[in-house]
Amino acid sequence: AVVSTQSGHYGRGSFSFLLGLPFGMQNGQYLVDLFDNFSANFPLMMVAFFEVIAVSWVYGIDRFCEDFEEMTGYYPNIVWRIMWVVVTPLSLAFVLIYSLVDQLRTPLLYGQFVGCNADGDSWTEDVPYPPWAWGLAGILVFSSFLFIPVMAAIAFLPKVLGPKWEITLPLVAAVEDAKKKNGAMAMTGNYPNSAA
Repeated sequence: AVVSTQSGHYGRGSFSFLLGLPFGMQNGQYLVDLFDNFSANFPLMMVAFFEVIAVSWVYGIDRFCEDFEEMTGYYPNIVWRIMWVVVTPLSLAFVLIYSLVDQLRTPLLYGQFVGCNADGDSWTEDVPYPPWAWGLAGILVFSSFLFIPVMAAIAFLPKVLGPKWEITLPLVAAVEDAKKKNGAMAMTGNYPNSAA
């Protein structure tokens, strides 16, 4: 067991090293700029937008407020409900559209090496990234939230095509098995190792 654990660590370490190697090469700054600009801001806003839509509109604001009251003892007033249902989704949509239009209008530039003189001074000129870099940026953006429509499609497959298309994910199956085994214990919260 120890040998397989060590080989797993070596495999993960080697994979991480190879994945990070392009960032440390001579032109690695270009990749760092791409990842810096496209792997965090836009994808996080997309996830937040879909999350707000899922909670407020799909799950339902009334059910969410009832859950909120059950957890905190306070039922959210109309101001919070308007914020969750209207203001926040519209604000996030505006910011997303604005940032996308701004990114397309003023493309990301990088400093391309032009030359140097005898004193060792070098200079660069700002040029736009090539098309393959924009493709990589698109993959970075979409990979962060692509699971949302995929999971929605998986959830609706049995409703549209019938129960034979139902896909049970491993975590969901494990939770359902635990509920069946524990019976009422899963409903009451009286778990064996919980503090009394």
